[in-house]
Amino acid sequence: IEGVDRLYEEEITTFEQVKELANPDIVEIVDNVGEFINSSDSTIFGNTEVYLNGLRNSVRTEETNLGNLTADANLWYAEQYGFDIDISVKNGGGIRDQIGVSYIEGGTNELIQLPPQANPAVGKEEGDISQLDIENSLRFDNTLSVADISAQGIKDLAEHFVAQWAEGSTPGQFGQIGGFSFSFDPDNTAIEFTFNDDGDAIGVATPGERIQNLVLNREDGTKEVIFSEGEFKVDPNGTYKMVILDFLASGGDDYPAFYFENVVRLDTLNPNGLPNNSDLPIGGEQDALAEYLAEFHPTAEEAFNQPDTPIEEDTRIQNLN
Repeated sequence: IEGVDRLYEEEITTFEQVKELANPDIVEIVDNVGEFINSSDSTIFGNTEVYLNGLRNSVRTEETNLGNLTADANLWYAEQYGFDIDISVKNGGGIRDQIGVSYIEGGTNELIQLPPQANPAVGKEEGDISQLDIENSLRFDNTLSVADISAQGIKDLAEHFVAQWAEGSTPGQFGQIGGFSFSFDPDNTAIEFTFNDDGDAIGVATPGERIQNLVLNREDGTKEVIFSEGEFKVDPNGTYKMVILDFLASGGDDYPAFYFENVVRLDTLNPNGLPNNSDLPIGGEQDALAEYLAEFHPTAEEAFNQPDTPIEEDTRIQNLN
């Protein structure tokens, strides 16, 4: 408004005056884009009282609260299909945006991070998580798959998450996880795979030594130690059930698909009783997060409240450096 006011002798004080002076073709484009955005921003699935960290430099290097939330959502969602899921796996590279706002305040140089802001035009209140928020963050809307994986596979999968971890690096393969925790030492030897002519990982060339401890966290509060003190505490060939992005189940980001057995895409199934609060595509990670929020964090009174933590305080993915 102020910029346009400087261009004209008449006093310009409202946006409606700006639109009257503007090229009508531009006004039409702006209005159409605004209507499209608002149509998604008006559909609310849940609420958060904290900023959800989906920044590239975070989700590709450390555990974040948004990574935890969407990984937990995928685990719960797969269980609605009748599977008994042990672990949930996704890659940080699949999270494309924050849910909320993050900026450096001018004058104070202070980092400000807030939950999603209100959109009065559509009745969205501060903290509401809309379809637009979910679509922006999980932009690829990867289909979810369920697979069997051995204890050895889980350990080597975690090794792959952190194989390229280094200061200043943001590898998309870095994992965001649910159902388990692990610690790693980035100074140790990273795992390396062998690849076929198609570029698919087919075996282990160099065993990884970065994972120090790996523990399954059961829903009943119990834990199962998989690996500790340099050795397996269970049968390495023992089988567990995993939900994973289909992109990764197919070997994307060099994930070791040779460990994944009995892979089933959720969008090929149609069980009775699936949650139905969303019109998003069934079997995808956007729908998983939308349905999870509607089930557990639908309103401000039941808002998601787990703040993002600095890397030194992360518990699911513990960087020993």
